Amino acid sequence: MRERPAGRARRPAPPGIGLTWAAVALVGVRALVVGAVVLDPPTADPWLRRAETIASSPARPYRDFPLALGPLEAGAIRALGGDGVAATAGRLAVLALAADLAVAALLGRTWGRRVGVAYLAVGLPLVGVAYLRTDLVAVALAVGALAALRARADAGAGAVLGAAVGWKIWPLALLPALRHRPRALGWFSATLAVVGLAWYAWGGPRGPLQVLTGRGALGWSVESPIGAALWLVGRGATILEAGAIRFGVVPWWARALLGLGLLATLAAIWRPALAGGAGAARDPRSARDPAALPALGATAALALFAPVAPVLHAAWLAPWVARCWDDADGRAAALLGTWAIALSGVLALRTGRWDALQVALALGRGALLLALVAATLRGQRFGSERAR
Repeated sequence: MRERPAGRARRPAPPGIGLTWAAVALVGVRALVVGAVVLDPPTADPWLRRAETIASSPARPYRDFPLALGPLEAGAIRALGGDGVAATAGRLAVLALAADLAVAALLGRTWGRRVGVAYLAVGLPLVGVAYLRTDLVAVALAVGALAALRARADAGAGAVLGAAVGWKIWPLALLPALRHRPRALGWFSATLAVVGLAWYAWGGPRGPLQVLTGRGALGWSVESPIGAALWLVGRGATILEAGAIRFGVVPWWARALLGLGLLATLAAIWRPALAGGAGAARDPRSARDPAALPALGATAALALFAPVAPVLHAAWLAPWVARCWDDADGRAAALLGTWAIALSGVLALRTGRWDALQVALALGRGALLLALVAATLRGQRFGSERAR
């Protein structure tokens, strides 16, 4: 009697198929968010209303009314808005989606598919608010600059980082990554000079000060780590000032101390990554890759020392958190960053409220950022010791 042929063995799934399906699902959620914004625009959102006012006003920003946005961001809003809040919301959502997917693609192409998919997962709690803003464009430019730096495209790295600073000032914290790359520094300076000259011609000399001071705001933001702690101690009355809930007045000496503390922390964060000279920017170890622990620690330090720390600061962290998940030295910091982003997502959904839960969320976010900076320094120290 002939034996029945055994059933065919099940073929193993191609490598990476799980990552592909995860990416499809995460992009699908983002597409649904954009569709919801387009079909039912949140026209009551205060930021969207201000963006439409900026776009439709015949007055010139900076020169005729104060503005806390960078010149490239302000120019983009003027170009995208002007047809009503609903239309502006839809266009900003499409722009944010394009920038978000660009970040994932840059991370995946430069540091591996796992990093790209990790970014899509880590940033998911923020899409409900980030897709009504323009922060993700600056994130895409910052990631593009460090990706170009890793590919030895120094001119592109410098120019793109200059454009990122022209959009939002925070990518300036990544400038030390160009320290040993003179060509990149030259292109960064040239790009920023062109942006600055155009800015001066358009808005006059007061623009940089308006951006640095948040339209001349004086108080502590209650959602910043230091502001939340001080409010809990002092219980100052809160007011809505320059688009954020604030209290009290930040004295000049406190601003000076915070600035010095930030500079000292950034120097400590970047020193291990730059110790190896120009080759450090291409070293795959997390302690020496600027896009891993140095970028994560530097962007976390910005919020830790700022009197005003926007909730969407978490979007600045997301690509570097994803990069650190792929490194043994950076996983502790990546875990802390993931939790900080998740808490920020909840804070963002509750913007405009200030109650016991909001206080707890803000303080928890501040504690996570402090621990993240400490974990960054620790991970770099251990990584540098193994590299010797």
